[in-house]
Amino acid sequence: MQMHHWMQQLTTIMAFATCGTSYNIAFFVAEGEVTAPAFLREHIDADHPNAITHTAICAKAGRRVTFVQIIDSDEETRGVSASLTRIFAARGAEVTLVQVQLLNGTTKRYNGVSVKGAKDARVNIVRAEIGGDTVVCGARSMLASKYGEFDLAAVYFGDGNRRLDLNYVIRQIPFCLNRPRRTAV
Repeated sequence: MQMHHWMQQLTTIMAFATCGTSYNIAFFVAEGEVTAPAFLREHIDADHPNAITHTAICAKAGRRVTFVQIIDSDEETRGVSASLTRIFAARGAEVTLVQVQLLNGTTKRYNGVSVKGAKDARVNIVRAEIGGDTVVCGARSMLASKYGEFDLAAVYFGDGNRRLDLNYVIRQIPFCLNRPRRTAV
């Protein structure tokens, strides 16, 4: 699994950091026995009204890992949260991503999840989007066999003038496409 290309892009993005914006990069590789969840928490306030996060979760073959992301804000700050989480699950790995969003009613939230799962990989997403003025989120999953699994459990709350935009795409590549192709010479 090659991930260095997008990490170089992030280094370029971080060079444009502006005052009041927090940039977070988390890279988590599940090796050996993982017994406790990994946590990443972001908080939006007057000193840091914007948060940009790029997270990569790599689960090696047969590993099980849980990753919890929490984003919240104070009651007054008008801010923006932009988050991209990439999940790479090797053969037989299981990744559970838990995302909890507790933003005030004036903050905008943009959240995407990209999943690449090898044969027999399982990815679970548990998502609670409870606040925010505008919430745009979704996931795109590519599973390498008909035995791969993608499970989503989500709850979204919106009232008054709040807006929700949700998009989920799951592509499961048939097993027969994973075999080498024979070509006539």
